[in-house]
Amino acid sequence: MSVPVKLALWISILALVIASGLWLAGGKKREHSAAIQIEASPQDVFAYLTEPEKHKSWLTGLAHVAPLESGTDENGVSKRTTTDRIVSVGGKESRFEDEVIRFEPNEMLTVRSSNSSQVVTSIYQLEPQDSQTYFTYRVITFNRGIARILAPLLIDKTQNQVDGDIRKLKQLVESGY
Repeated sequence: MSVPVKLALWISILALVIASGLWLAGGKKREHSAAIQIEASPQDVFAYLTEPEKHKSWLTGLAHVAPLESGTDENGVSKRTTTDRIVSVGGKESRFEDEVIRFEPNEMLTVRSSNSSQVVTSIYQLEPQDSQTYFTYRVITFNRGIARILAPLLIDKTQNQVDGDIRKLKQLVESGY
């Protein structure tokens, strides 16, 4: 076996081992969270979670989100849902289908957004503190398919994005935008 063939074989094996390791690591759920004190009422903050234009104003990459709609689940219990969400990352748009898991006005909102490559659960919790709101934002991501290979490489970027988004929300709410 010639040296170039051996080298190509070793590079192929190394690439396979690296891709397999990333695939396995990327199959884990990832959680990112941030919390901040906002000088506004929970009602004022909640509007930035439920009104599409306000929601897009602070959440990085959110290009479109449908308004919350009322519906019922399979047991006839009233629930709130959204139809879709479009996220733009690096100029590429991805469509997600949303399901509202928990909806407690001015207190808690949990939305599960999914497509063929990801399931993202966003948990927004609001706690009144005098005339302010203690806001906690958690994002739990589970990647599927080829996205599993990229997920471990984006951990720090995702946490930085969550931190930046929550600071932007605080700024917008407090400025009365």
